[in-house]
Amino acid sequence: MAKKWERDILNKVDDGEFDKFNSNMTLNDAFKSWLDIYSKKVLPSTYRKAENFIHLNKVMSTLVSLEVIQKNPFDKVTFPKAKPAPVFMDRVDYYKKDQLKSFLDTAEILYADKKYHVYALFRLLAFSGMRKGEALALEWKDINFDGCTIAINKALSVDKNGNTILSTPKTKAGNRIVKIDKITINILKHYQAIQATSILKSGLKAKGFVFTNNDLQSYMKIQKPRKWCETITKKADLPRIKIHGFRHTYAALSAQAGMNIKQLQYQLGHDDVQTTLANYTAVTEEMKETTADIFTSLVNF
Repeated sequence: MAKKWERDILNKVDDGEFDKFNSNMTLNDAFKSWLDIYSKKVLPSTYRKAENFIHLNKVMSTLVSLEVIQKNPFDKVTFPKAKPAPVFMDRVDYYKKDQLKSFLDTAEILYADKKYHVYALFRLLAFSGMRKGEALALEWKDINFDGCTIAINKALSVDKNGNTILSTPKTKAGNRIVKIDKITINILKHYQAIQATSILKSGLKAKGFVFTNNDLQSYMKIQKPRKWCETITKKADLPRIKIHGFRHTYAALSAQAGMNIKQLQYQLGHDDVQTTLANYTAVTEEMKETTADIFTSLVNF
């Protein structure tokens, strides 16, 4: 992707496309030019964040590389130290085993009768390590019920206008086949039957989507699970957690259970194992307690 972008820019330079820039260019024009280049390198959701937050330093650096200006005026600016990120005492990055059980038990109590898809979604997120966009993009044909596997080859994301769109997984390694436990597979199978019955009663034709909006015909909006998550945590008297926190939960508990780091890397869809090591193999208090025992179980003299 980077090489293609570089070739495109060089071709534009050869064609004289950048000759139109002049000393009268406004900052707004410069920003739009930078956004046009930036949009070719990132996912739509990342582009949208950048559009909402102007990266002036990066804009100027791009203009220097395009020889629109000679120097980046921000190079001599002393920036103030960034304020530390706020600490939310009522929010955690991941759940411990007993907290996860409490969350899922509460989700089942609240939603199993009339909104089984809510319970099925959170069970899947917690027991697979999938990204939210990957789970919401699933089709029934992606699930191998007999083999207990799920093929991940697409994801939902948000474009620059805030619309939910279908895109490729976040990384090259995101295209993968993940293993799922039998209980989660059976929950999905039960949910499939419930969905099929609802579609039949409505006189509609099945689209093949696993998680849908109320119309049963379109992908579920990517923002929707957040409200359900807040409802469940409040009812269960648990600290708040982001939807992405269930991916962290899967990784932390997998590490605690002793999963091989390469297995975890594949399951999570990371291109680089360093990402897995740096961001997901959280050392829980339970793991700290058993550190000495793990060593002495091998070196027992």
